[in-house]
Amino acid sequence: MPFSPTAIKLAKAIVASELTQREIADRVGFRQANIISMLKTGETRVPLDRIPALAQTLGMDERDFLLTAIAEYHPGIHEVLVYHRVLP
Repeated sequence: MPFSPTAIKLAKAIVASELTQREIADRVGFRQANIISMLKTGETRVPLDRIPALAQTLGMDERDFLLTAIAEYHPGIHEVLVYHRVLP
């Protein structure tokens, strides 16, 4: 199991979806299906611009998934967004 909070959320959503990596990759716009494996293990960071498509495809809460990724990948930005009330 990955140590990345973002990868953990993604991995759980992938298992729950029962979609294949190829199906997910096609729906999200990735050319190679193996990127899905790399994302869910934390080997590769989830591109922030793909979070909406991944969340919609996998039935995830987009905002929660995005904020998890921002907190992990860009903690300073997360602090500004959340703790300085940029976001409700």
